[in-house]
Amino acid sequence: MMQVELNDGETMELLSLTSEAFAQARAGKTPVLEALLACGVPVDIRNERGESLLMLAVANGHIEAAQILLAHGADPELTDARGASPIQVASSREDDAMVVLLLEHCSPRASAA
Repeated sequence: MMQVELNDGETMELLSLTSEAFAQARAGKTPVLEALLACGVPVDIRNERGESLLMLAVANGHIEAAQILLAHGADPELTDARGASPIQVASSREDDAMVVLLLEHCSPRASAA
């Protein structure tokens, strides 16, 4: 298992880092999420349900977390195991600000659909 050294000299297993990243995206804890991405957690990693970090941030209404993930290159068009995309989730939540943010990062083909 790959280990990553954190700023304070502690090391964490990559699996622990990714688990923590999912928890932070779900909770909208942007400083910790940004630090985990800097430690090498892949921005488009998915959990067992196919949910990306971005999907969890969107589903829980955390626009700042979504902005950070998108700035790090998260793909707003990745779908989960059910075939839902982050924009569909934001739309179902009637989260207009999130929909606009995601549309700004979608390919022209996706945003025209």
